[in-house]
Amino acid sequence: MNSTKRTSFRAPTAANTSHSHHTPAAAAVSSSKGNEPVSSKVPASSRPASSLAAKQKARKPPHEVRSADAHPADPTATTAAENDAEAAADAVSGEDSSWRVARVFISSTFLDFQAERRHLNSYVLPWLRERLARRRVRLHFVDLRWGVTQDESSAGQSLARCLREVDNCRPFFVGLLGERYGRIKSMREREALADSEVRFEWLRTHQENLSVTHLEMAYGALLDPSKASALFCVRDPGFLAQAPLSELATYREESESARAGLRQLKREVRESGHPILDGYSCSWGHDGELGNGGVVGLEQFGEFVRAQLWAQLDRTFPRLRLQLNAVERLRVPHDNVLEENARFYVERPRLYEQMDAHALCDEAALAKESPPLVVIGEPGSGKSALLAAYVQRLRTAPSAPALVYHFVGRAPRSTDIRDILSRLCGELAQLYPTLLDAGEISDSFQELQALFARWLSVVGEQQQRPLVLVLDALNQVDASWHAHSLAWLPQRLPPRVRLVCSTLRGRWLDSLKRRSPVLVRAVALND
Repeated sequence: MNSTKRTSFRAPTAANTSHSHHTPAAAAVSSSKGNEPVSSKVPASSRPASSLAAKQKARKPPHEVRSADAHPADPTATTAAENDAEAAADAVSGEDSSWRVARVFISSTFLDFQAERRHLNSYVLPWLRERLARRRVRLHFVDLRWGVTQDESSAGQSLARCLREVDNCRPFFVGLLGERYGRIKSMREREALADSEVRFEWLRTHQENLSVTHLEMAYGALLDPSKASALFCVRDPGFLAQAPLSELATYREESESARAGLRQLKREVRESGHPILDGYSCSWGHDGELGNGGVVGLEQFGEFVRAQLWAQLDRTFPRLRLQLNAVERLRVPHDNVLEENARFYVERPRLYEQMDAHALCDEAALAKESPPLVVIGEPGSGKSALLAAYVQRLRTAPSAPALVYHFVGRAPRSTDIRDILSRLCGELAQLYPTLLDAGEISDSFQELQALFARWLSVVGEQQQRPLVLVLDALNQVDASWHAHSLAWLPQRLPPRVRLVCSTLRGRWLDSLKRRSPVLVRAVALND
């Protein structure tokens, strides 16, 4: 499955990153079949904003990149017009097919790779999902570092769950390595798992004193590389010279035994023949979400993962002709979020009770105007997972309300308030085709703002079935149009209309508090 050909990869220097048509991650990839470079240019509309500031920085070249293809399919090479044309061709075709699912297992140590996880989920995953949705493929990044509960870990079930999920994701596997090795699993737990399932018999005889991350990578990609569509990224530790002393323990091992295990794992990865970005550059800094600081400058890393994964997924899921209208196409990535989060969400009944009292209240309460319900909590406390699981819960409620949901930052064009209002109005028009006229939807922000308020009022007055709006991560909405002022949202929601939203502390929460919201606090499971 993995016929590997070596290529050399040159990261851009300061001299070739100063032009506007190159991204920081742009690179020349030379094939062993001739030396024609593959373009890595990104359309301006799809570049992350953070890449613009990073353009002027020179990149230290990684040691080596091996690619599974002489000319890997470059996801950034198509123009916006070509993407629109492809989507239109898919949408009008008559062929239909059931949805398929692709799962990619992400393996790494935890605290030291949070910035890479955010980058993958914010930039790489939405791009891939948008294109795979045209082929009726739902894509999920499976990262169990977020999903193993304290009870599972203390009961010795974390390794079993991780390895079973590796199987569920085959053949797709992404391994991330830095300077931490991870927690060692005892032979007792390994033997217990080997006793329970034949497929894990190898755990009994495999080398002792290996970390969970090492065992994941062995099982997912290294024991039999021919059965995996895997890729690896090894981070250059040079950024640690810029990090505060108080943060170093998060990013590197202190014990010699752990460092020895990590050296062995990196050697096995480099000898596996899988595509590898070896020594990708990054730096220490702040991006607005990192608190005291963290890893930034990950454009090169993101472009490599995106290009390699697209090459693998493109081969596995050939293009199909779809029959989705514009509203349905925009909904696909949000449906993917629901599916992904609901799969691993650990239910918290007390939070559900608070939310049900707001969204599934009795007839007398429904007949009144209402404030928003706001889920608050620190980053990583599970707000998005809670809202996704709650949407699934509402869908199966005995008197299920009508639902419109939007996960900010989890899909292309999901962060601009004008795009958000346009999409919400499109969903309302599709929910109530005899009540609302989709032809009224405008490109003007002022007109969208007025239309959204008027349509909510019409729905509240003329529909018996309640409508619940779910808006996740409002703090990620762009600052344009002074969106945080909430002028686009009615001061009090009409009868039979409920809003459930989430945000971090800051000006969004300050604006919401002026509307006397119902506050629900999400707390991380390990707190």
